[in-house]
Amino acid sequence: MTLKTVRSICCMEFSQRILLVEDQALIALTEKRLLQKHGFEVVLANTGEQAIEAVDANIDLILMDIDLGAGIDGTVAAERILAQYNIPLVFLSSHTEPEIVQKTEGITAYGYIVKNTGDTVLLAGIRMALKLYESEKAVEHNERLYRTLMENSIDGVKLINSEGRILNANQAAADMIGYTREELLTMSIPDLDPDYSRERFMSYWNDKKSLSSSYLRTTHRHRAGHLIPVQVNVIRFELDGEQLMFGISRELGESNGAETPGTAGSTGTTGTPETPEDKEFVTPC
Repeated sequence: MTLKTVRSICCMEFSQRILLVEDQALIALTEKRLLQKHGFEVVLANTGEQAIEAVDANIDLILMDIDLGAGIDGTVAAERILAQYNIPLVFLSSHTEPEIVQKTEGITAYGYIVKNTGDTVLLAGIRMALKLYESEKAVEHNERLYRTLMENSIDGVKLINSEGRILNANQAAADMIGYTREELLTMSIPDLDPDYSRERFMSYWNDKKSLSSSYLRTTHRHRAGHLIPVQVNVIRFELDGEQLMFGISRELGESNGAETPGTAGSTGTTGTPETPEDKEFVTPC
């Protein structure tokens, strides 16, 4: 357990720690007092080498001067630190020359603040950097969670857009119907079910667009040609203005009713269609 974790558990509120890297003593003292006044805990370093030694996982943000006098400059120190730690870093410099600013372009930084632009600008830049970093961490966490669920699910899972294209799929979905995952991601629903052309899929999509989810039993065609009875849960949702669906499939054995593929259950509706025209469509996932 890190010190940062202990602080967050033991205290309702705690100061965020900033590593301030500044070689000019008077400026460093002024900036330190400003940051402390606004609730930040400050660790000072006067050189790039000291900054590398001072940084650890309990630092919440690095405020890095570029021109640090003798020794390595701020850009070199930043590169070495970021090679080991995932910490938001903001450059603070009096230089606005293109050649100086260009030195920072290849470094993952959360801002470039020009010195003497005022306390408000400095504090706003720091808070914006911290907020952006936290937002990125939340996105990364959700992406890891999504990948973990996809990769470890024993059910076949596909993400499908409104045109029937498969945007993502787990390995279980590929294994179920005999394709590689890479092959699956180049395909669409009509490729996997000959009974459903693009037009028929669009008709299904438009007919069912008001439903958030549906459940049924149907069959998927394996690459080798045989039909596989499956139980499917289709979940419709919107993401960033785009209509999408998850198709979550589980292969059925004879004891689970596989002898009657096509039985549908969606908002209380069931049926056993006998022809492609009558068959209830569900994404073959």
